[in-house]
Amino acid sequence: MKIMNRKSLTIGLFAALVAIAPGVHAAESGSGSGETDFSDEQIESFTSARADVQQLQQEYASKIQQADQEEAAELKQEAQQKMVSAVEDSGLDVQEFNNIARAAQNDQELAEKIQSAAE
Repeated sequence: MKIMNRKSLTIGLFAALVAIAPGVHAAESGSGSGETDFSDEQIESFTSARADVQQLQQEYASKIQQADQEEAAELKQEAQQKMVSAVEDSGLDVQEFNNIARAAQNDQELAEKIQSAAE
C-alpha cells in the first residue's frame, strides 16, 4: 500500500472537514430545495460546533504539516474523531450538522441567521 505524503494528508484532512463543516460564508442567494426550517436551538448548536470544528481544523493542519507520514495519518484520524465529538457535544449528530451546513450554502436567510448567532 502506498503511503500518502504530508501534503496529500493535509488535503485529505481538509476534504474530510469540508464534509463536516463547509463554510457558511460561501452561501449563495436563493432558496434551497432541502430542509431549511431549523430551530433557533439547532442553529445555536451548529454555530458552536462549527467554531469548535474550525479551531480543530487550524490546530491539526499545522500539526499534520510538521509530522512524518505515519504520525500525520494518526493525527488525521484523531482530528476527525475530535471533530465528530465536537459536533455531538453541541447536541447535534453529524448528519444534522451537515444538513444545516448544506442548507446554509443554498439559503441566504439561514446563512444570515447562522452568522448572527455566531456574533
